[in-house]
Amino acid sequence: MDTTPTSRPNRGTTDSWNAASARPIWLGHGDRPAFGWWHGPADARAKAGVLLCPPIGFDYLQSHRVLRVLADELAAEGFCVVRFDYDGTGDSAGGGAEARLAAWTATARSALGLLRRQGLIDVCLVGMRLGATFAATVAELDGAVDQLVLWDPCSSGRSFLVEQRALQRLSGGGTTPIREGGLEAPGIVYEAATVEDIDGLRIPRRVSPLSRRALILTRDDRPADASLPDLTLSREEPTHDVAAGQYELLDLVPPNQRLPLPTVRRIVTWLSQGAGSPARAVSPPKAAGRAVVANDPGGRPIIETPVAVPPVGLFGILTEPAGAPWGPGEPIVLLFNAGNQHHVGPARLWVDWSRAWAAEGIRSLRLDFSGLGDSPFRDPEGGS
Repeated sequence: MDTTPTSRPNRGTTDSWNAASARPIWLGHGDRPAFGWWHGPADARAKAGVLLCPPIGFDYLQSHRVLRVLADELAAEGFCVVRFDYDGTGDSAGGGAEARLAAWTATARSALGLLRRQGLIDVCLVGMRLGATFAATVAELDGAVDQLVLWDPCSSGRSFLVEQRALQRLSGGGTTPIREGGLEAPGIVYEAATVEDIDGLRIPRRVSPLSRRALILTRDDRPADASLPDLTLSREEPTHDVAAGQYELLDLVPPNQRLPLPTVRRIVTWLSQGAGSPARAVSPPKAAGRAVVANDPGGRPIIETPVAVPPVGLFGILTEPAGAPWGPGEPIVLLFNAGNQHHVGPARLWVDWSRAWAAEGIRSLRLDFSGLGDSPFRDPEGGS
């Protein structure tokens, strides 16, 4: 790849994002930004906003694609949607050493605030697995969530940790040194402070409901979780249905993994049926530009920029040290998809490597191939 100034990837602040219905955004505090995406209707008129709370660990890697599909489907039905990476996960700033729950909560609440600032009165939350547990917690703190979807929810962080420890034992454990109280599981290492935070996370039981409407989607290939606080989730009677296709989504790997498109359609239909506000003009937020995601040992900023690589607009994240020169002969490391995983790499390894290389003065680009991650879908007629 030519790295002369005239061959740079298009920056996220260019017109490459301005006409699109989906654009990358930075959320949260400027000193520790979280990465996300804004999906909006093509006519810039929406009836409600939706925040997607992803799972964590291996579930996060497995579900990235279907959450993107869900966001696109919701946008086509007249919703504005934000999906995001938690602090210390995905493309967001942060590492793995600190407690995470407070930062995750702050990011989610900033995303809800963004939806409202852009002109949306009703906001909804959709969470999968531990993301569903987290979504219920955020709904309790917010106090004004309209609709809530719990997709294959973990009733508590403790039950999630039990599953992760079982997976660790079945896999024979890992080779990464773990501090006392920490946990290594497929796709992620949980430091002790994060384990403690997750252990205290649970779907709230309270007198006042968390939302106006609630949809609970549970797997039919596992025992029902009787601990879900059904009566405190919503003012209206909660709707129960099957989380069809979760086994094929989360428990299988390529080439056997399948997206649960019927469940995506069920969620879109249910949210559309419950939307009570008329569509109104919505201003999309500014597309993400350069952001400082870390600092090298000498204090020099490490900068990341969402890019669109011509000619088809493949999505990537450019990582570079502040002040790094562009010119002939300057090295750049290219990181591509591992299997069907998006550009963060296995267990977020591409992100960690990119930022470590930037601290050594080396620029890198982690990139999604056509049809994978956040790049455009493949042209069925044989184009991109």
